[in-house]
Parts: sequence; structure tokens; C-alpha cells
Amino acid sequence: MDGKNACPECGSKNVFRTGFSRPPVNILRFLLFDMYYLLIRGAFSKVTEKCSECGATQRIKTAGSWVCLILLLLLLGLIAAALFGPAEPSGY
Repeated sequence: MDGKNACPECGSKNVFRTGFSRPPVNILRFLLFDMYYLLIRGAFSKVTEKCSECGATQRIKTAGSWVCLILLLLLLGLIAAALFGPAEPSGY
């Protein structure tokens, strides 16, 4: 019983995680994009939880996924601010 959520079907607390629902790391992507790829991968990953009582499954985002998503949005906001922000005056 390592799941903390209740089953949406029967309300049982006897829920366990069956594993992460994400593909394995591609070495070429890792070498080209490093932390950005892992940040994006973490932001959109979900885990599957299965109820031992009724067999219902649900896919949920973990707390780590939400943290990655917030960091990704902040990074995208910084990039947008740098690209579309006011240009600095070129004073000699």
C-alpha cells in the first residue's frame, strides 16, 4: 500500500503504483538537450495507480511532475521576456 490516493471507483485506500508511464531516456536527446529534455520529460510524466480491491486504474501527476512543470513555465517566461522585452539603448 504505497499509494496515498483513494480509489476513484470504490474509495479503497489499498492503491499501489504500477510504475512510471514514460518512455526510456534516448541517449541522443540527452546529449543534445541535457537538463531541458529531462525537465520537459519530468513535467509531463504520470504514474499509474491500481486499486487492489476493484482493479480500477488511474493516471496521476506526482509532486515532482508539478515542480518540473512550474520550473519549465518559469524558464519559458524568462526566455519570452528576454526575446520580447524592451531593447537596451546602445549608448557609446
